[in-house]
Amino acid sequence: MKIGLLSLQSDLAEAAGVRARWQPFWRELAERVGGSVTPADPERADEFDLYLVNAMTGGTERKFVEALPRLRPPVRLLSASFLNSLPASEEMLAFARRQGVAAELVHGTPEHVAAQLKSVARVARLHRRLAGARAGIVGGPSDWLIASEVSSAEVAARYGVVLLTRSMEELLEDIRAVNEADARAQAGAWRSAAAGLREATPGDLLGAARMYLGLRVLCARHDLKAVTVRCFDLLTALKNTGCMALSQLNDEGLVAGCEGDVPALVSMMMASSLAETPAFMANIADVSPDGRELWLAHCTIAGRLTRRHVLRSHFESGRGVAIQGELAEGPVTIFRLGRPGLDHAFLCGGELQENTDFQDSCRTQVRIRLPRGTDYFHHRPLGNHHVLAPGDLTGDLRRFLEESGATWESA
Repeated sequence: MKIGLLSLQSDLAEAAGVRARWQPFWRELAERVGGSVTPADPERADEFDLYLVNAMTGGTERKFVEALPRLRPPVRLLSASFLNSLPASEEMLAFARRQGVAAELVHGTPEHVAAQLKSVARVARLHRRLAGARAGIVGGPSDWLIASEVSSAEVAARYGVVLLTRSMEELLEDIRAVNEADARAQAGAWRSAAAGLREATPGDLLGAARMYLGLRVLCARHDLKAVTVRCFDLLTALKNTGCMALSQLNDEGLVAGCEGDVPALVSMMMASSLAETPAFMANIADVSPDGRELWLAHCTIAGRLTRRHVLRSHFESGRGVAIQGELAEGPVTIFRLGRPGLDHAFLCGGELQENTDFQDSCRTQVRIRLPRGTDYFHHRPLGNHHVLAPGDLTGDLRRFLEESGATWESA
């Protein structure tokens, strides 16, 4: 990580002595982030992964006021517990926010600062990935998503994501044009990777492969980074489901969601980017009587998220091909955006306890322990579909939402 610094010090301070006091701090910080720390003017900010304002001493506030017009928000202020660095930075932070400029304080030992900056870097990368990213909605949202309408203009303004609607007929035409040999090869690859094939047939698998290849063509044509499909329409048109197609696209790094659910899709884009792995979009299947456990379930999941999986039929219809996957136990994050502008979110950490196999629920099922309980799901849910990602992403997601001007709540 390359860090650039606008280094500010008081005219009353002896320059060489101030730099000598800061040099060990900068050196250790560079080691901990695995990069470099270099003083540089704001005009060179694009040369660095992160650019910080470093109040090296007190009495630097007026210099910050002069520099602020040249700084690109969010302004990040680096301070330490010596030479009155923190008092000066607190005043700068208050001033920037009074001017309506997004700013934050990064303070502490080199070890603590490095941890914060790694989060900052991940979030900055997420902002860059979303800016201008095209997300396709094929066929529109499913009829039952009555609490999941979005404003394309607000989503673009807040996150940079461009929503593009395409017709189901366009997808069906692409599916009809698929090369049969390619479909057979893909179906064979899926069958080889699975631990078993249950209700689904080889013919079902071949049809699912045609869907995947057709959807991939559509995504390439429109330069999509993400796509959500009104997939139940495929059951009517093709007597098959899009579960395998969406799974494969997620494995390849193109975020793919079900049922035309845009809030869930954009949530997946964020979570998968931060986790550097696919995310799992699922139904809220059940909560425990004690209000501490949650079950998530759906019929598709990225193969990369599973340690083993079998190919089955789609739960509700009994048709096509769905995936019953096993996920690794351990820390996970539950996340969902809501409201028309996607300007509010739910996020919390939990512990994946068990993969379950209830016969009256979607194929992939997980039981999650939520330390703070499930009150949100009973009283103020933003909708049904929520996103699961491995690991604890809550800190990064909070930072990203705050920088984007969105609010959030937990369980």
